[in-house]
Amino acid sequence: MPAWSSVNFHKHGHSNVGVVPRIVRIADPGVEDERVDEAVGWLEAEWKGEPYVPDDLLSTVTTA
Repeated sequence: MPAWSSVNFHKHGHSNVGVVPRIVRIADPGVEDERVDEAVGWLEAEWKGEPYVPDDLLSTVTTA
């Protein structure tokens, strides 16, 4: 069997057309690029250094 035989086909007129699923990303129209850039800038400024678990939460953390 050919490698493309697993693709679903749709009859379009007199020819078969391969139907291949794909992901289409659609941004919410309410998202403001300038505000996103400001938020990322704030995160970069505030969260410097290596990530860590605060001391008061260490007792609740379990390791596998």
